[in-house]
Amino acid sequence: MMDTMKNILINPATPIVLYTAYKVLNLAKQAKRLNSFTDQHYKPSGQNFFGSFAEFIKTMRMSIEDGSISEEFLFWRQRKFKESQNSAFPGTWIFKTLPWRQLMYVADPKLVEMMAQIPASSVTQGGFAGDLLELDSRGFKNGLVMLEHDDWKKQRKIISQIFRRNQLDNYIETMDQAAITFTEKLAEQSSYSKSGAYEKSRLFVYEILFKTIFGDATAEVQTDKTYEPIINTFQKLGDAINSKIRSLPLILLLKKIPLGIELAKKFWKPLREEQEHQHSRDIYLEKMVEKSRADHNEGIENSDLTSILIRSQEKLGKPALSNAQIHSHLFTFLFAGHETTLAALSWALFHLGENPECAVKIQEEFHNLGGQMNRQTISNAKYTEAFIKEILRIRHVVDMMVPRKLIEDVSLPDGRVLPKGLQYIVDLGNIHRSEAQFGSNPTKFDPTRFLEQPKMANKKEGKYSFMPFGGGTRMCVGNHFAMQMLKIAVLRVASTLKTENQHNGEVPNQMEGVSWRPKSGTLAQKFTSL
Repeated sequence: MMDTMKNILINPATPIVLYTAYKVLNLAKQAKRLNSFTDQHYKPSGQNFFGSFAEFIKTMRMSIEDGSISEEFLFWRQRKFKESQNSAFPGTWIFKTLPWRQLMYVADPKLVEMMAQIPASSVTQGGFAGDLLELDSRGFKNGLVMLEHDDWKKQRKIISQIFRRNQLDNYIETMDQAAITFTEKLAEQSSYSKSGAYEKSRLFVYEILFKTIFGDATAEVQTDKTYEPIINTFQKLGDAINSKIRSLPLILLLKKIPLGIELAKKFWKPLREEQEHQHSRDIYLEKMVEKSRADHNEGIENSDLTSILIRSQEKLGKPALSNAQIHSHLFTFLFAGHETTLAALSWALFHLGENPECAVKIQEEFHNLGGQMNRQTISNAKYTEAFIKEILRIRHVVDMMVPRKLIEDVSLPDGRVLPKGLQYIVDLGNIHRSEAQFGSNPTKFDPTRFLEQPKMANKKEGKYSFMPFGGGTRMCVGNHFAMQMLKIAVLRVASTLKTENQHNGEVPNQMEGVSWRPKSGTLAQKFTSL
C-alpha cells in the first residue's frame, strides 16, 4: 500500500491530475449553486452545455453590417425580455455561456434599484468588459471603468474634483467659444453632405476635451489641422474595440492560450495595428503629463484633469497614484467622453432637422433666458434639457452598463439571495423603451415626456427607469460635464442655424466605436444661417 502511494506521489502527472480534478469539482459546485438560483428565472429554450452562446454568436453575425453592429442586437435582447414575462421574475433572463458562467440581464427598474444598493465590496467587474478592455495596460486597465473597491473609491474621489459645480462654471466659456466655432463650421455646409456634420461634431468635442482634460488651452482643434494625427489615433483605438467585440470568441480563445494574445499582436492585423496606435497615444499622453507637471513645478495651478491628477500625485505620493494610472484616467475620460457625447450630439443634429418645431422651442427658450451663455441659462433651459434626455433615452447612446460579478452571496430586500459568482448586466436600451414607464409608444421621439413626467428624471420611483449615465455608486462621474457640453452646443446650433435632413426612410442606429450613432452614409445634412 505504501509503495502504491509513493508511486502516485512521485509520478509527475499526479499533481496535474489532482489539480484538474480539484478545478473540475469546484466548477461543478459553482454551476450547481448558480443553477439553484438561475433555474427560477427565464432561460431561453434550446440551450446546450454552452447555454445561449451559440445563439448569441449567430445574432451578432446577423447584426454586423458594414463593420458595425446594428440594433438587431438590441431587438434580440428585447425578445428575450418579452419571453420572460410569464416567468416567476419578469424583466430578467439568463444568458449562459458555460454552466459556471451565467449572466443575468436585468430590465426591471425595481430590481435595478435593489441591486444598486449592493455594497461595492461585494461585487467586481464581470461579463466580457474585462476580456476586451484589460488588454490595454496603459488604457482602460487602470482607469475608473476597470478599478474596483478601495482603489476605485480613492481614484473617483480625486477625479470628481474636475466635475464639481465651480469647476464646471470655469468651463462654460471654453465650451461656448468652441460651440460658436462649431456653428460657424456647420454653416459652411450649405449643401447636403453625408459626413461633414459628423466630422465637424467630432472636432468640436475633441477641442473641448483637449482643453479641459489635458489643459491644452491652444488646442483650436476645429481649425488647426496639426491635431489630426492624434485624433486619428484615438479614432482608430475606438475602431479596434469594435473589432474585438465582433471577434469576441477568438479573443476569449487567445486569452486561454499561454502567450496567445502576445503572439496574436504580432500576426493578427487588428491587434498589431491597435498596439501601434496605443504607442502613439502613450507618447502624446506623456507629453501632456510632462507639460502639466512643469506648470505645477512653476506654481501654475490649472483646472484641467491632468493638472488635478498631478497635484494629487504630489499630495498622496507616487505609489498612491502612479504614472500608469494617470495615463489610464486621461485616456478613459477622453475616450468615454468623446464617444458618448459625439453620439448624442450626432443624434441631436438629426432631431433638430427632423423636428423643426423642437428647434424653434429651443431657440425661443434661449432668447427668453437672455441669449447669454451662463450658469443661469444652462440651469433653466428645461426644454433643451428635455430634448437631450429624450435623445439619450430613445437612441440608447450607452446601451448597457458594465457587467458586474458577485464575489459573495447577497440578500435582496425581496428575499432573493444572489449567489456568489453570478454575473449581471443592466440593459439600459430595453429599460428606456419600456411601455410601462414610457407609454404605449415608447419609440416615438417626444421631449415633453420629461416635462410632463418629471418623475422619470427626478423622483425616486423613476430614478432607475431613466439612467443614461448609469446608476448607483458607479454612476458616470462626468454626467454633469456631458450635459453641460450638450446643452451649450444644442442651444447655440438651434439659435443660429436651420438644420435640414435628407435620407431614404429610417436612419439606422448603429454601434460604431463603442456607442450608438446614426449609421454612416445614411444621413445627409445641410445648415443655413437663420
